Amino acid sequence: MYTVINQLDAVCLARDWQARHSTDKRFTTLPKINLSNIINDRFSLGWVINPDTHLDQFTKLLLQNINNELTKRD
Repeated sequence: MYTVINQLDAVCLARDWQARHSTDKRFTTLPKINLSNIINDRFSLGWVINPDTHLDQFTKLLLQNINNELTKRD
């Protein structure tokens, strides 16, 4: 994604969290602008999956375990 943005002048709307926690440190050099005054930029954590995709049992279990950890209340 960094190459597409940087070399092809593509535009990418991404969350700061994604750039800060990416393993690709080049994301920190990309310019940032605040669009909260023109678009709804509220964010919810969740999975984006294709409902027609059949996930194997291991993947379903992995996702469920991650969900459980993310939603755990202390």
